[in-house]
Order: sequence, then C-alpha cells, then structure tokens
Amino acid sequence: MLRQAAANWHLLTCEYAPQLGGVADFTRTVAAGLASTGRAVHVWSPAPAAADDGIPVHELDNGYRVSALSAIDRALNDSPAPRRLFVQWVPHGYGYKSLNVPFCLWIRRRAQAGDEVHLMVHEPFLSFDRRRARQNVGAVVHRLMLRILLRAARHVWVSTPSFVPDVRRFTPRDDLAVSWLPVPSPVPVVDDARAIAELRTMLADGRPIVGHFGTCHALVAPILEQVLERLSTARPDLRFVLIGRGTSAFVERLYAAGRVPPDSIVATGEREARDVSLLLQCCDAFVQPYHDGISARRTTMMALLEHGRAVVTNAGARTEAYWSESDAVVIASPADADAMEAAVLDLLDTPERRSALATRAQALYAARFDATRMITALLDVAPV
Repeated sequence: MLRQAAANWHLLTCEYAPQLGGVADFTRTVAAGLASTGRAVHVWSPAPAAADDGIPVHELDNGYRVSALSAIDRALNDSPAPRRLFVQWVPHGYGYKSLNVPFCLWIRRRAQAGDEVHLMVHEPFLSFDRRRARQNVGAVVHRLMLRILLRAARHVWVSTPSFVPDVRRFTPRDDLAVSWLPVPSPVPVVDDARAIAELRTMLADGRPIVGHFGTCHALVAPILEQVLERLSTARPDLRFVLIGRGTSAFVERLYAAGRVPPDSIVATGEREARDVSLLLQCCDAFVQPYHDGISARRTTMMALLEHGRAVVTNAGARTEAYWSESDAVVIASPADADAMEAAVLDLLDTPERRSALATRAQALYAARFDATRMITALLDVAPV
C-alpha cells in the first residue's frame, strides 16, 4: 500500500511579523506550531515580513494585487506537491479597498489545479447598513468573495463558533465542513516577579490599577469612556493603564474633555510582547467592553485569560454560552457603564474573588484556547 506524500503547508496571510495585529500573531503561532511537528511550512505575506525561527517567509512586495498573482503562482509551483494552502481570510486585508475578487478567483484556480485549500475565516464580511450605500456595496462583494472561496475550500475554519451559521448560508456544497479553530493568546506569559514589581511601582506607586487591553476602537470608546469616568469619580485613588495601539489618542481626548483627572491614566501605545505581558500582570482588574460581546475571536481576552487576570466584560451577539458557564470573567449587560463600574469596584474590594477568577480564567484558556489545541484540531483534519 502506497503512503500518501506529506503536504507542504503554505500559509497565505495579509499580515505577518514584524507587523502587529491579530492575523499576524495568529499566523505566526500556526506556523511555529506546525513546524514543531515536523511539517514543512511556508508563509506568504505582503512586505514587511521576515523569516522567523527557520520558517521560510516569502515577502510579497506587491501584496496580492492582480499584477503579482502570476509571480506567486510560479513561486508556489516551485514548491513540491502536494500543497496545502491555509488562507487567512479578512476581506479588508487583501487590498483593492477590501474588494479583491481576483485574489479569490485565483485561490479557486489553485484548488482546481490540485492544491488543497483550507480557509480560516477571521472576518466573513461587512454588515449591511441602510445609512451607508458604499458599505452596502462592500457587503455584497464580500459575500460574493466568500462564496468563491468556499467553492475552493476543502475545509473551513472560523475564529468563533458564532460565525458557523454565517458561513454556512453561503456554502455552495453540502459536504463542506465548517468548524471552529481556537485562536490562542498572542502574548506569552513572562515570569519575572521583580520586573513586574518595579513596573507596578513606577506606574502607580501603591495605588490600585485598572487596565484595558485593546485599541480603544470607535465602537467601544464611548462605553469605555463612561466606565473610566465613573470609576475615577468613585475612586480618585485609581490609576488606569491602557495598553495597545490607539490608547494615546484616546487618553488625549479624555483629558481634553475634562472627563478624568489629569495624570490618572497611563497610555502605553504599542509595545513588544514581553512589555505587554509585564503590563498585564501589573493590573488588579481589567475592563474590556466589546461592541459585539466577548467571544472566542478576541485575542486581547485570550491574553488576559492566559495571564490569569480578573476581567469585567460584556455579552453580545457573538458571545458563546461557555463564557457564562465557566464563570471565568464577570459579564455585564451590553453598554451598561453602571454595571461595569460596580463590577470593577467589587473586584478591587475582594481580592479573594480576583484570585478565584484568575484560576478559572487560566483553566478555561488551557481547556479551550491553548495553541496546542489549535494545532491538534488542524492535524486531526489534515494529518498528512
């Protein structure tokens, strides 16, 4: 009996290290995980991108533009078959103002020529909005692009189980499997008690610290502003630490509006993973509003879980049932600043509850989201 030849994994992504972002972090984790099992792994990404831990990274100077696809074709064909293309799908990541239909048709042609396509749906499509005609055009084209990719795919993965019905609505084949793939934390835990203690002293000098990890996106900024304003009024001794891209501009707006006391907030901006880990461990509690609710696709929450942080967040349209069942985070009602404020104050006043949340958070992460579970799921579907 002839053994099936092992497939070469080709990870096609719209971003990769040294770029920062959820898709870049996820792709890097997948590449490292697959390579650690002895699989041959290649990464294809627009510039800037760099070889990492011995994994070949093909830097695409022209991205996935139509003019570049022929060159990518030739380079892929130089790699031994069988080839497995693991496509990281985010509609707005591939250029042409998120309308790169030619890229999707190219993926379908590669599948027809014999490549095995696995599709990872980080974002399926834009939603419709009656007030925005241009967005509605994009929403239609995104659904067309997804349908083309689904025709090419052997297996489809989604970043949250709540995307499964969205994807199935556009699946042209009854036999196409659609399943959830865990998205692990992008921030490894740094074990350095001395550095944490020194940083905490520098940040707050003994004051309680409430953190937020994220970009302060426009969809969450209003509720976050309200919570921080209420907390600063209720507890003037608090120090707030906001970690991530966009935090500096967010804090400047708060100060300009006079909504929080001067010097009550530290905005770190983007930081390297080690610095982020230390900052996360400095905070006593976190407030994490999400416009569509806490869900498996939120890498900021994955980092907080792995670090055993006490978190106040909110439910929403994308929230899976296990969040309330696990009791690993405190879940408030959507857009309820008063409830989130009260929950944070309760955590600050009850260190034993913070400790219990930390234990359950780490247990939930290990059981569902750890990187080893992601790699196991991939290889269960594609073992060779």
